[in-house]
Amino acid sequence: MGPLQTTFYDSSAGESARPAPYSYNMGAGGIGGGTLGCNWQAPSSRFVLGLEGEAGVMRLTATINNPYNLAFGFNDTYDTTTIGNWYGAVAGRLGYSVDDILFYLKGGVGFTQASAESIDVCVTTGANCSSQALIARGSANPVFAVFGGGAEWAFTQKWSLKAEYLYLGLDTTFAVCGPGGGRLFLPNLTFCSNHILDGVHTAKIGVNYKFF
Repeated sequence: MGPLQTTFYDSSAGESARPAPYSYNMGAGGIGGGTLGCNWQAPSSRFVLGLEGEAGVMRLTATINNPYNLAFGFNDTYDTTTIGNWYGAVAGRLGYSVDDILFYLKGGVGFTQASAESIDVCVTTGANCSSQALIARGSANPVFAVFGGGAEWAFTQKWSLKAEYLYLGLDTTFAVCGPGGGRLFLPNLTFCSNHILDGVHTAKIGVNYKFF
C-alpha cells in the first residue's frame, strides 16, 4: 500500500512550494492476534454460515525525506506514516465444506489507527529549532470495509488449521498540520497536507480450537 501526500499549503499564503503530489510505499510487516467466532451448518447441507471477530497487533511504517523541504534546497525534514499498532475486525463468513476442509468468503468492518508527521530533524535530535522548522502531525481512526477468503482444515475433532487472505480497505484521508517558517517574510505559518491511505493486503495462517 502507499500513502499519498499533497503539497503543503497555508490559507493566507497559498502553496508554499509547487512540487507535484507525491507518494511512498510502506514495506511489509508482521501481524499477530486472535479470533473468536461461531459457525452454523444446517443438517445435510455443505454450506456453513459464520460470524467472527478478530484483533491483533499490526504496525506498518515508512519514512522519507520530505520533497517539500527539498524544493527549498534543504534535506533535514522527514515524513513518517504509520498504520497501527493495532487492528480489529468483525466479519461474516459464508463457507462450503468438502470433507474436512471448509472454503469460505469473508466480509465485514475493520478498525485501526493511522498517524503521520513531517518533522524537522532538530525536533528529534533535541537541537534548538528556528522559526523556519516544520513540525506537522496528524492522525485518524478509520472504520473501513474488510473482505477476503480462506480455507480451514479440521485435522482433529477440536483443532483446525486456517489460512486466510484479508484486504483492509482503509481508503482514508486525514490532515497533517503544524507550524513552520516556510517563507522568509511570513514566519510562523500553519502548514497542512492531506494524507491519503490506500488499502492493506494481509495474509495469515493459524490454528483454531473448537470449544463445543
